[in-house]
Amino acid sequence: MQSIKAKLSSTAYYLFIVLFFIISLVPFQILETRTSGLPIYYVFITAFVLVIALLSYLEFPHFTLFDKWLLFLVIIFSLSFVSSIDRAHTIRVLSGFFLKGIFVAFISERIIAYREKSVLVILLVCASLVALFGLIELFTWFNPYSSASYAHNIYFSTIGNSIPLGAYLVLFSPLAYWFAIQEKRLVGLIPIILIVSAALLTFSRSSWFSLVVVALIYFSKDKLYLKSKKNLFLTVLVVLITLTSAHFLLTARTKDYFKNKFTLETFSSGSYQHRTKSYVTVYNILKDHPLLGVGFGNYINVYKKYMVKGVDVDNPTPDNMYLRILSDTGIVGAAAFFGFIIFWMHKLWKKRNNPIVWAIFCGLIGFLINQFAADLMLWTATQFVFWMLLGFGVGIINNGTGNQNR
Repeated sequence: MQSIKAKLSSTAYYLFIVLFFIISLVPFQILETRTSGLPIYYVFITAFVLVIALLSYLEFPHFTLFDKWLLFLVIIFSLSFVSSIDRAHTIRVLSGFFLKGIFVAFISERIIAYREKSVLVILLVCASLVALFGLIELFTWFNPYSSASYAHNIYFSTIGNSIPLGAYLVLFSPLAYWFAIQEKRLVGLIPIILIVSAALLTFSRSSWFSLVVVALIYFSKDKLYLKSKKNLFLTVLVVLITLTSAHFLLTARTKDYFKNKFTLETFSSGSYQHRTKSYVTVYNILKDHPLLGVGFGNYINVYKKYMVKGVDVDNPTPDNMYLRILSDTGIVGAAAFFGFIIFWMHKLWKKRNNPIVWAIFCGLIGFLINQFAADLMLWTATQFVFWMLLGFGVGIINNGTGNQNR
């Protein structure tokens, strides 16, 4: 019996790691190939996730407290189907949210938390590759997946958009820093240098802000942390390498674009106006659909009816995941989502003395901040990584406390 369970666990683990690499390194959302009307990646990910979820459940056929919370969130979000204005669309979007999010957390808690050291290295190798591809794209203006204009010197790497790319990298930045501290060889610096450099050069202000907040929170836990000569040297070295490289390698045009991000004109830009006015749009939607919203994924079908002046009519998103959840699932869905996040983030906070849990907690905080600037839980890679790291952290907690919730 133990031999069968071990084989199930190993198979699920390796399949999950393969899926993580594929999702991170293939920009599914900018590939338009379809089958039976569905994007090909949707069918591919569905099959992969369902198989892994089944294997992980067979290996441990019981539900943890985390599993029950995930089920609760599934039920509450599914209630938006009742008031949905386009139920077929709601089914498609909810299915994607569950498969690329809820199921990923379910799997992650069960199968990767017990291999934390090897998993950490694998995750950072993949994140470093994403960062490296992005930096190569920025300096060569070449992306084999996209023919997008580089008029503003932005880059998409394998994620498909600069804002989700920045959010993806911020999630891994605390883990990369902790790995650099623990690694005695210079090779340990590679992930943190690549990840931070690429995140900064996405020109995503939300990623810059979240990086700063993540750093402040990460170092605040131990006031003596930066008094360590080794840690202080490492921090200064990473900053100097990043700034020096940017100074010599970036073109004058790119540097000017970087500077323009800090002008007061930002507050009169179209993107800023769109985001701020979208709060009013969502308020107008909630007045007509307060409890259960318009159905998960249906903001794109109603925003023109409720939009106010200043909202970009050609941009069918408020560029804010929390507003999307409010409009799509109403007060009930939003309350359940925030309750879920607060409860499990508090669980991670209580185990902050575990350095990996602390790094995961800080990365998740950065992602939650970034959600104010983009609907990141509707982007395949960022959604997958958020739920994966959350499940990873919860699994480490359970493993380190005798699996008390099992």
